[in-house]
Amino acid sequence: MQYVSGGVISCVSRGMVLLSLGLFFSQQVSAELAQNLSIGNPKALALGHAVTADPPGIDSIHFNPAGLTRLKGRLQETKLLIADVSIIGEFRSNKEFDAFQEEMGIYDPVANTKSEVSSAAAYLPFYGFTELPVAGGILGGASVSSKDSNMTFATAVYMPFAMGMVREDDDPGRHAGRKMAATRLTYFSPSIGLKVTDNFSVGVSVGFSYVGMALDLDFRLSNSTITSLASGLNGVCGTGSDTFGDVCDEEFNTFTTLIRMEGEFEKPLSLTMNVGFLWDVTPWLTWGLVWQSSASDELEGDLRLTFSDEVWRVVEALGEFGVEMDSRTLEYKATQEMLLAQHISTGISVRLLPDVKVNFDVKWTETSIIETNTVTMEEDDEMLALIGTFIEGISANEIVFPAGYEDTWNWGLGVEYDYSDTLALRFGYEPRRSGIPEDKRDFMTPFGDMTLYSVGFSYKMDATSVFDVALGYGKSVQDIPTGSSTNGNDNRQDNIIYNPYAGLDVHTELTMVMLEMSYRSEF
Repeated sequence: MQYVSGGVISCVSRGMVLLSLGLFFSQQVSAELAQNLSIGNPKALALGHAVTADPPGIDSIHFNPAGLTRLKGRLQETKLLIADVSIIGEFRSNKEFDAFQEEMGIYDPVANTKSEVSSAAAYLPFYGFTELPVAGGILGGASVSSKDSNMTFATAVYMPFAMGMVREDDDPGRHAGRKMAATRLTYFSPSIGLKVTDNFSVGVSVGFSYVGMALDLDFRLSNSTITSLASGLNGVCGTGSDTFGDVCDEEFNTFTTLIRMEGEFEKPLSLTMNVGFLWDVTPWLTWGLVWQSSASDELEGDLRLTFSDEVWRVVEALGEFGVEMDSRTLEYKATQEMLLAQHISTGISVRLLPDVKVNFDVKWTETSIIETNTVTMEEDDEMLALIGTFIEGISANEIVFPAGYEDTWNWGLGVEYDYSDTLALRFGYEPRRSGIPEDKRDFMTPFGDMTLYSVGFSYKMDATSVFDVALGYGKSVQDIPTGSSTNGNDNRQDNIIYNPYAGLDVHTELTMVMLEMSYRSEF
């Protein structure tokens, strides 16, 4: 990036860099709220993820590593996860917003339109952002323990979270992301389960993970103050003034794309830890507890900003006053913080009848660590300091993006019925509270409260071979009246950080259908 001159453009571009970095934060929020959904273990899914006291095979590494002591011999497990995820957004105008548009003479092309996802995507090591025909993957792991040993060793490849999607270039949801993906892939997870007594076990696993994310977004400013300024510019053009040259060829509309933001960030190694306990209280009652650590990682990557035709005409017009840029595309090296909240789950597994088992889990996630996201510049900027005197959250060297999320308490229920010695049927129910307060909801993170229903079965092919299958369905719906969310459609004059659908009533629907299968056997 090179400048001929122009502190104004420098300030604007730096501000856009900081702002765009903050937008990546929404992806880790979405990933955090999708906890456990991408692990791909059919037993856990079929039992509503209520498996802390009934850990699922080699994936005990994640759900409760103390459960590894139940595995004997040399075992390998292969898993297949296929998911169909639909994200729909509807952006509805209202009388107040219609009156504002009429007064300004500038109209929002997004009003009264609908957004849909066109395909799935993922962020993969070595490949970066990758569009996929279907969301899913093949994962697996292995464990080793001699039959007379009180220790079991294991490792697995699994995804604590993975999400990604693509929208068409003209989709109205592109202002919340044309392309988005975030992945945390644990590629090595050395684990040990230790049987302390005949009835009590402990376990520890360490996760070596790759973390990556990508965002391609059409940035716009639908704030009423900015729109009023654009209306004033159009008014000057209407007087026949040629001060701004070609700027007056077309009306300036802040409801359209101003800048296209594209970025990819990654970190090859992030460390986490899981610690679990498992106690067989009686022959019919088991208690479990697991703690999963938090993580805070600085991802490094590249960010590219490309000015739209409208903005570029303004930049060229400013060239008449000695403010020039030699390229409409700016490129930066940048960093972005990625947070993973700590999680605690405790539960019981009760054998109510000889052929009926009920699991119940209570879970806590420290989602409140996603309170703000701060992006810091290496040097102070005088123009940003000036802007910060008018706009809360901006100072000379940083912008603080508000989130304001809350810690979440959730629960899950699972029932297993032993139909025969070889076949078990499973049913799960998990109401998932998102942790996003009503005044913080938005379309970039469309994870409201979700209820997950699941069914599945387990078939024992022989003494050591097990085939598991699960099918899960979940739906999350949000209705966000205009002005009700400071993160999504707030139209206050001083809230211009990023509210791409300000003035609009936003309705979101996220639907997930998941099919998971696994096969465990000796090797």
